Amino acid sequence: MIYVLTFFPTAYPDELLYSVSARYHVRSGNTSPKMTIKELFGTSSVTAIVDMPSCINSLVDRLPKEKRIKTHDLIMKNTLFPYYTAFLPEYRTKAVRNTMEGNKGSAIHTMTGIMASSIISPEYLRFCPICIKEDKARYGELYWHRLHQIPGVCLCPTHGVMLQNSTVKISNRNRHEFIPADELNCIIKPEEIKYSDVDIRGISLSSIDVYWVIKNYNTVRKYVNANKGFKDVYLSALKKKGFATATGRVYQKEFISSFIAFYGLSFLKMVQSEVDKNDYENSWLLSIVRKHRKSFHPMRHLLLMRFLSGSAEEFIRNSNAYLPFGKGPWPCLNPAAAHYKELIVKNIKITHCLDTKLPVGTFTCSCGFIYSRRGPDVFKNDLYKIGRIKQFGSVWEEKLSILSEDDELSLRERARILKVDPKTVRANLQKLRLNINCPEKVNNVNLSTGEDVSLLDFHRNAWMSVVKENQEKSKTELRKLAKSNYAWLYRHDREWLDENSPKHKNIIINAKRVNWGKRDIEILTEIKHAVKGILEMEGKPVRVSLSRIGKNIGKLGLLQKHLDKMPISKAYVQKIIDTDIAFRERRIRWALEKLDNSGTQPEVWRAMRMAGIRTEYFK
Repeated sequence: MIYVLTFFPTAYPDELLYSVSARYHVRSGNTSPKMTIKELFGTSSVTAIVDMPSCINSLVDRLPKEKRIKTHDLIMKNTLFPYYTAFLPEYRTKAVRNTMEGNKGSAIHTMTGIMASSIISPEYLRFCPICIKEDKARYGELYWHRLHQIPGVCLCPTHGVMLQNSTVKISNRNRHEFIPADELNCIIKPEEIKYSDVDIRGISLSSIDVYWVIKNYNTVRKYVNANKGFKDVYLSALKKKGFATATGRVYQKEFISSFIAFYGLSFLKMVQSEVDKNDYENSWLLSIVRKHRKSFHPMRHLLLMRFLSGSAEEFIRNSNAYLPFGKGPWPCLNPAAAHYKELIVKNIKITHCLDTKLPVGTFTCSCGFIYSRRGPDVFKNDLYKIGRIKQFGSVWEEKLSILSEDDELSLRERARILKVDPKTVRANLQKLRLNINCPEKVNNVNLSTGEDVSLLDFHRNAWMSVVKENQEKSKTELRKLAKSNYAWLYRHDREWLDENSPKHKNIIINAKRVNWGKRDIEILTEIKHAVKGILEMEGKPVRVSLSRIGKNIGKLGLLQKHLDKMPISKAYVQKIIDTDIAFRERRIRWALEKLDNSGTQPEVWRAMRMAGIRTEYFK
């Protein structure tokens, strides 16, 4: 039979379940913390967790009928579940919820990524100086607010004042004791640190984003589930901001520099999200816009969202699809069609330019007209530009056929009506085997006799004159001397042009062979110097890899393509580069040394978290 509590305090607005349990302990008159634990959860082994407690089903089953509330409501309103799971995949969110409801909560912090994150939770429970005064006046007692305990939130979102530390430590205390907020442990101190306007702005805005995510948890979850991860939406937003190419290649230097300039180094350090503009391999900012192989702290999602869209709300509510040519529909630019310039084109294919990496849109209309242009569109008039016509279609060809029957229209007039070049009209007439009916007549003069000649003879005579006067020059050099003649003959009389032009001369190039033995010795010296620099770098260890060595010496391509030709260097590289295990061990040794120097007890979980080692490698 389940023991039913005779009473249980009603939770105040935004109160932690930990705080409600602490108030129960005071009112119950229990002298032992374990006695309170046993009454609330049915066992004395439960740990008093501040942010993500477990055994909530057991607690709900023991509540008095008049105080009975749903497990779901307790988790959503009185724990940090809606913050830490906001951006997790659905399967992991369900696993965290089930674990919090059940009686084994040891894996909760691992599943949410809190354990592996470099963002460390506050050391003390925190309070707002104004909130505690209002709580005392309104309720007659103080309590621990949920929003005040979130890592990275330094400001009360209600009153806009800096939070202060209480004297209650979150860790290194009795693991089974719920400590209530009171005037003895929430002592208001004068503000000692003066923050810059930039820091105050960042602190305030990040608090607003955290508050919005918790209040709009269901909206956030719908967005996360619909997008199946954040890589694509982040990349789309980066493209819109000009920090990535149409193919998804991120301009790393510009992206990181702009992010740092937006927030300031001081604020980023305050929220434990520093970005090193010189270390691309270990940057959380670059990792979060790639394929997510691990969980990222919610604060870092919020920082990136505000940078890209102005706020987390704007990012999630507004579509971040990359639309370099707008939403459509787009105009049909077929001048032969009755719907010319009307917005009826719905079929668009977006590729990218191989040279510029800019987006290229190909627009296909139902009339068969297909055109493309390079984007992104910047001005309204860009909508009506054509970069290249890929297909004219049946409607355009039918109009050309009608125009070809009008003997009074010149080639240029037909081209003007169809908005193309006269050469295009001529080419399509020939392609469709239609009668041109407007042969071009010119009165050009033969350079040698002074007589009127046809267009063909004129260009042939001009070309031959240039060839005879410059017999030592190549075809390419002659082309520059008679551009218009060459172009006309190339289009209309190419066979004659090839026969009456200088023949191509094969040029023999004496390629100087590389002394790979000598280069091997030279490169080995550079590699050893680079490896020494990597191993002696300050801060968290950097992996010794072929790509890192190549980038440091400025010869990555040489090492990737020709290392087999340098056996001594290859043997050294294979010996010195870090394996997965060796790199983990090096990071662990670094973490232990750092903990030892700071006087902190080198516990396994602490060293592993500092070293960034995933839980499956703890052994």
